[in-house]
Amino acid sequence: MKTGVLFSLKEVVNYIFYFPLPIFWLLLITLFLVNKERKLFALKIIMVVFYICLTPVFSFLLEYPLTRSDHFNYDIEKYSAVLVPTAGIYKDVNFEWHPSSNSVLRAKLGEKVAKKYNLPLIISGGKIDLSGKSESETVVDILNYKNLIIENFSRNTYETAKNINDLYRRNNLNKELYLLLVTSPKHSLRMALSLKKQGFKVKKYIYESKKLFNFRVFLPDARTISANNTSMYEYIGIIYYFFKGYI
Repeated sequence: MKTGVLFSLKEVVNYIFYFPLPIFWLLLITLFLVNKERKLFALKIIMVVFYICLTPVFSFLLEYPLTRSDHFNYDIEKYSAVLVPTAGIYKDVNFEWHPSSNSVLRAKLGEKVAKKYNLPLIISGGKIDLSGKSESETVVDILNYKNLIIENFSRNTYETAKNINDLYRRNNLNKELYLLLVTSPKHSLRMALSLKKQGFKVKKYIYESKKLFNFRVFLPDARTISANNTSMYEYIGIIYYFFKGYI
């Protein structure tokens, strides 16, 4: 789902907070504003921080509050539905729309969970192009599940949480039961908080993959840059939603 509410905010923080730009700004400040006696020491500190931020163990610690699982036994609870918020679509050279890889991963896991518990599967995602299909309609094409409910007006996390209320009323779904949320692990916290603000009882379904901890997690890895920025985007989104009163 294209997070339109956060788009302008993201454009601003792209120039300030997204890694490795904070390190770059610190270097500039150190080079031009710190006196000569302290400059070498400051540069050493910045390089140590830079090294730490490039390690997988730092990325894991940064994302942990976002992805933390409740270690909940899903089999002991009753649910009203499974909710999958989409995560974007794209148009190919033939002007045909396809779900993004994140949308596919979310939808396929949501379909598996809905089948397991025999629940309605809600796919939520609006249009990013008024002349094209909505994200939810595009994602539904890859699913093989009959008990589907499509919500095709929401363009961001907040709108999904808000619009699901009307969808529940129209489909006679029981809001007193837990809503089982299936989304990307890092997105799950902001989505769950937004739903709770709308009065839903929410359980996050997080697929836990085993992480290997060895000496490599303490070595710099270029892949951590993308992982760190995804985490930062969610933290910024949560702060933004808090001040907007969405969570």
